[in-house]
Amino acid sequence: MVILELYQGDYKKDLVVFDSLEEGRVFVAQIPGYTLEKEDSFDVEYFNPKNLPAITLKLDELDLTSRLDVPRVQETFKKHLWSIPPSNTSDVTQLWYGLQWSSNSDSLFWNEYYSLIRLDENYLMTDFKLAAKVARDE
Repeated sequence: MVILELYQGDYKKDLVVFDSLEEGRVFVAQIPGYTLEKEDSFDVEYFNPKNLPAITLKLDELDLTSRLDVPRVQETFKKHLWSIPPSNTSDVTQLWYGLQWSSNSDSLFWNEYYSLIRLDENYLMTDFKLAAKVARDE
């Protein structure tokens, strides 16, 4: 039995179990960017990020995979922005944006949306959450 694990920095996650190493290689070889090379009689397997398909995450035309500086986010979301990171902080737990949209109509199924975007020290997104509130008759 072979376990495929994901390592990303200090993060480790077991993803899937295969009956054999060969079965795992057949599966993994289908993923774009997979590379198998020989080095000193060892098999070296890795993913080359240059061969991975591009991922785009946008919210109101703002690319969430780019640097999210306060002026850009303020210009994009204007009145929907209810929280911005404090300036000159070294505490990454304070680096996040809070967003809210309301339709002001109970005739829509979803009438409120909330978003939380967490950042690293370079103002790059590390986490994105989007929640919706169901419209209710009152």
